[in-house]
Amino acid sequence: MVTVQQRRKSEPRESLFTVLWRHRHRLAPFYTVIAVWALGTLAFAWLTVVTTVLICLFLLGISALWVGQVLDRKIERAYARVVVFSVATWIVAASALGSNHPIMLRALVIGGLIGAIPWWLHRRVRAQVRVERTIAAWPRVAETAGLARSRLTGVLVTTWGWTGRLRLAAGQTARDVTGRLRTVESALQLPVGSVRAEPWADRADIAVMRVIEADPHSDPIHWAGSPAASIADAMPVGPYDDGDVCRVPLYDRQTGTHHALVAGTNGSGKSGLLNLMACHAVTAPDAVLWAIDLKGGIELRPWWPVTDWLSTTADSARTMLAALREVIDMRGQHATKRVWQASPEQPVIVVLIDEAAELPVECVPDLESVARRGRALGVALVLATQYPTVNAVGSAQVRAQLRTRVAFRFLKSGEASTVLRDTTGTDPAVIRKDRPGCGYVEAAGAERPALVRCYWVTDDLVSDIVETWRGRQPALDPVTADVVSTFSLDTDDEPDTTPASRETEASTAEPAAPLAALAERGPATRSPAKKRLDNEHARKALRAALSAAGEEGTTVEELGAVCDRRKTWIYRELDALETERFAERTGRHGYYRGTPRLRNEHTD
Repeated sequence: MVTVQQRRKSEPRESLFTVLWRHRHRLAPFYTVIAVWALGTLAFAWLTVVTTVLICLFLLGISALWVGQVLDRKIERAYARVVVFSVATWIVAASALGSNHPIMLRALVIGGLIGAIPWWLHRRVRAQVRVERTIAAWPRVAETAGLARSRLTGVLVTTWGWTGRLRLAAGQTARDVTGRLRTVESALQLPVGSVRAEPWADRADIAVMRVIEADPHSDPIHWAGSPAASIADAMPVGPYDDGDVCRVPLYDRQTGTHHALVAGTNGSGKSGLLNLMACHAVTAPDAVLWAIDLKGGIELRPWWPVTDWLSTTADSARTMLAALREVIDMRGQHATKRVWQASPEQPVIVVLIDEAAELPVECVPDLESVARRGRALGVALVLATQYPTVNAVGSAQVRAQLRTRVAFRFLKSGEASTVLRDTTGTDPAVIRKDRPGCGYVEAAGAERPALVRCYWVTDDLVSDIVETWRGRQPALDPVTADVVSTFSLDTDDEPDTTPASRETEASTAEPAAPLAALAERGPATRSPAKKRLDNEHARKALRAALSAAGEEGTTVEELGAVCDRRKTWIYRELDALETERFAERTGRHGYYRGTPRLRNEHTD
């Protein structure tokens, strides 16, 4: 039996250099004092006072710029500037008096001690000292955890804790580490769930180990509200557990759109991610939003004013998917490039489908066709469901096309494999119930098996976005618009299901209804006996409605009801009429009226 004393005797003694390097953070003030004394000695021996002053002024200017860019806290910047100025002053004085002058030595020692106290008390230095102790104790911790002969290297202290590379013994992989995380937490006396591990992309015998001391996922993180410059920009989803932001693409110009699968149990955060995707699509100048919400519209109905097509019933969803299939057919016939190039004139269609398992069986052929061919023709599918079985997402063909995967909390550990292709280091079943929006993401450029918490889009923020971006969405390209115009007007697009807009300075409209009340409204009904107007008669009806609107004007929704057309068709025709000076905007946001030229023509 080997005792602790015998083990310590058998361990090789560390060299003095190794000890000084290991404790470099605690000994940094002493190293600085020695370096300053050496520089003063060199300045006294080789440089004149004037030359030393010029060099110090130059270095002070560079240091001021460097400090302002690297340090983000005011107190840290102030401390760094005081230290740099004091060092420069001492070196200039030493170049005149000599570094070994009694006054200079006393000033150096006293100043070094005064400057060392804030350094030793600083949070980052104390955290680094704790990490150094962990590194020193790691051989014993590794043996206890069943990871003998592993080495902890490349440790970096971050805002949330620290991260290091764990070099494993031959035959061990990151999967062995993830199975022993609870043992490592016990050996290091850390809270449960504070140690994370993920594979190192370059080598199988290295794992990235992360200790979270201040969890960035402890509180909901509100979406910053930054609009998307283009749908081709990767969408910020939320921070990883180390603070880095996870970004997921919905479209790129080289490969096309990225279909996505979002899965998780009730209350896990699926609808929150759909709202985040809606924000990205609505604010992008080269995308339009279509949505299917088979929970009666309770989640996506507030987006109606900025949505090109919203369906909340099985019948209307069937119509939308059939239209999408025909849109893809026509886009393919008129396409001039291998991949659809998004632009305000040719927007990408982002289709959000909440509760995809509720889609009728009759929709499966259309859904399969859209999933297979939509990638290259500017149609992005996002399916959200509670349990992503083959039946829940339509078919195996649809499931295979969903390249982006997001797994929120599940009830059982084995369910992660139904969403994620690689479950190493991931277990959605252990996500805490009080943290909705936390999940694992697999997407192009976001392959890390680390926990992400999605940004939270509040109801008030949804209302603000809808009010700000209402009427600013691009019109569908002519090919798509012609296809969509052949389908009957969606029953969910009737004006009485439209959320009221907030009152503007020039408006006397009724105040906006709360989102909860909007969600409770049922879809309006449309008489099947009503005959649809053709395009020629719809344009005549539009001109007549604008002419009869008077000085107060009328809304796009009212014009759509009169013409029996979708909003994108109305906006396209209004743009043409504005160009010909037959229509103009009123002082109220979203209101249009006919010009005297149109009224005179209509009277004639």
